[in-house]
Amino acid sequence: MWFQKKFLLAGGFFLFFLYLPVSAQEIITSNEYFEKVSGLYGKVTDYEAALKITQVDSIMKGNIFYKNPNLVRIDFTEPKDQYLLVNGEALSIHIPKHSVLLKQYLPRRSSASLEAMASSQGLIYLRNNYKIAYVVGPEPIPLEEGSKEMVVKLKFQWRASAEGYKDIEISFSEEGLIRRVIGITATGLHVQFDFTNIKINQGLPEEYFNIDDPPSAYEYKNFLFGDED
Repeated sequence: MWFQKKFLLAGGFFLFFLYLPVSAQEIITSNEYFEKVSGLYGKVTDYEAALKITQVDSIMKGNIFYKNPNLVRIDFTEPKDQYLLVNGEALSIHIPKHSVLLKQYLPRRSSASLEAMASSQGLIYLRNNYKIAYVVGPEPIPLEEGSKEMVVKLKFQWRASAEGYKDIEISFSEEGLIRRVIGITATGLHVQFDFTNIKINQGLPEEYFNIDDPPSAYEYKNFLFGDED
């Protein structure tokens, strides 16, 4: 169904890129820059930010929360009362407009899958499967045409056609935080994530990532990759 595909694309993609701190003051190669990001990634214990997701036919807004190593929550304000939750055992997406709860139980035999996208495994995945380069160079450039906000941009390009996004572009703020992520699929579909008001290591409790399933919502189980052990 249409809303399953939309949330699979947008929800799965953001789990790659919750927060990547790095200093942009040194002139280094794109691979060195990325290695520095990977080395610092493990220092983040938790993270929260305002989030905007832009696709061709929709804009979604809300607040994202992350706790190392595998807890993620998005509370949407647009669409209202919608949420996405990864609690280490399952991915849940509540769509109140359709009274639907999409739930995917994560395989016990694998440390990869969805929860690993919110960890250093996601960075290893990029390193192993994508070629890395600067969009322009190590110098900060405008986030977009006419913007006064300056960022450093890295681009990631397929090594092989098996990956979900053939091109990925990440914009780092001058403070070293991910400001924007853009993914392009093989069919040319663009998905853009904008992160603002970022706060790190605030001591988010694990209890915040526990949400009772809405009793009135119809549940679709294992909508991503089937029922696996």
